Amino acid sequence: EVVEMIERVTGIPRDKTCIFGDRLYTDIALGAKNGVTSVLVLTGEGTLDEAMELPEGEKPAFIFPSLAEVNEAVFGWSRGTVGIETMKIKQLFTNILTDHPGGDLSQEVFDPALLRSMYREDPERFLDEYRKSYSSFINTARFDSCAETAVNSAVLLRLIEINLLLTLDPCLIADGLTCLANGTRLLETVYETDTFDGRLGTVIDFRIKTNVCALLERQPDEAKDFMMNALSKMPITNTALALWQNCALKRYGARVSRKVTSALKALYLYDVLLGSGIRDLLLQKNKESVEKRLKTFDSVGLHELTERILAYYSCKTGNEKKRFLSDIENYIGDFNIIGSINDFLSEN
Repeated sequence: EVVEMIERVTGIPRDKTCIFGDRLYTDIALGAKNGVTSVLVLTGEGTLDEAMELPEGEKPAFIFPSLAEVNEAVFGWSRGTVGIETMKIKQLFTNILTDHPGGDLSQEVFDPALLRSMYREDPERFLDEYRKSYSSFINTARFDSCAETAVNSAVLLRLIEINLLLTLDPCLIADGLTCLANGTRLLETVYETDTFDGRLGTVIDFRIKTNVCALLERQPDEAKDFMMNALSKMPITNTALALWQNCALKRYGARVSRKVTSALKALYLYDVLLGSGIRDLLLQKNKESVEKRLKTFDSVGLHELTERILAYYSCKTGNEKKRFLSDIENYIGDFNIIGSINDFLSEN
């Protein structure tokens, strides 16, 4: 009766009429049942989740956060550009940026099948919302503590994962991995666990590196060109980026640069020599064998470290050698290997 009265008074047919409302069971239902275009505004009772649960014939044709966005859409955008699919996309990125499961890459707000479906519905809108969310996060995220790094790295990993899944923009992959690596520099304390909240920094650092490597290793073969494009745009300036690039390139059987290979070999050798490792090397190998092994350090400019270790062969007595072994263990344990290799990688 209401719709009939409006038609009679205004002379405008119902298929040219639009009804606005914030209640699904009255305003929106009236439009759905009478062939009138309905618009839900999310400033009252009705919610986005409730609207999405309605049967297809009962859903609102458009959904806006408020009447302010309606005004912008009417005078700035073409009809239909802000609909249910758009609101779903907006809600997806809102969930990731604000309601994300901090530090946990669970599937609660991340369904690959749903993502692909949303992307197919409106790829341009999806990519636009993705880029805006990505840029907003990159410009505001802080990594000043272990807690902030744990939460924000989880969000950044999620955004990188979406990009990888849908092969959206290789430049943003490069930017994201670089931001993540630079943001977690304070956690690169694998060998200095008394720094930055003790072992917490080491645990988070290891988890982030592991999760990134897992993401890069899961990419299908058809994404090879996309990944190679992304990696070619990523400046390798620290050990995290070197590790991630090495992982991804090996996945596709591609060659890693000599610089990255040298850096990772030096890091591995340092790990081997920690603790009693240096003692085992010097006691079990002759000078020529040790010199050959330590060329790995020389290749990344760690000549001082090589010279300190080889000084063992200048010791004359057993007591001198014993004191040297004790001192060199402490020296290696205190050596800033991460910083030194990062400096090497950053050199032009």
